[in-house]
Amino acid sequence: MTPNDNPVSDGSCEPMSFGNRVILMTKDYLGEGSEELGRNLMKTFWVCMLEADVKPSKIYFINSSVKMVVNDSVHLENIKKLADLGVEIAACGICLDYFGVKEELGVGSITNMYAITDSILGENVVKL
Repeated sequence: MTPNDNPVSDGSCEPMSFGNRVILMTKDYLGEGSEELGRNLMKTFWVCMLEADVKPSKIYFINSSVKMVVNDSVHLENIKKLADLGVEIAACGICLDYFGVKEELGVGSITNMYAITDSILGENVVKL
């Protein structure tokens, strides 16, 4: 047996673990019914996402969810932290234009539906 056959933990931090999931955010609140409740749930969702042991590889934002990645968003700080951890953040350019917030993008990149479609067809997607 060589020393590499049985590695021993040296107590250092473990590397970030990324799942094989892509998250497709479709609106700026969670669930159906009360949008007010859904907006509160969304705040909790981002906190839980930061605390989760496994992170998604990518998060795409379409339709009204693009409002979460602009400079005045209450969610921006937590989404930036995910990006800093290596989660790819991308917002739909057509959607940013529609809501008139393209110049206010605060985190991530601008993408298009071709890239989003390619990714969601080839990945394990969770739609929220």
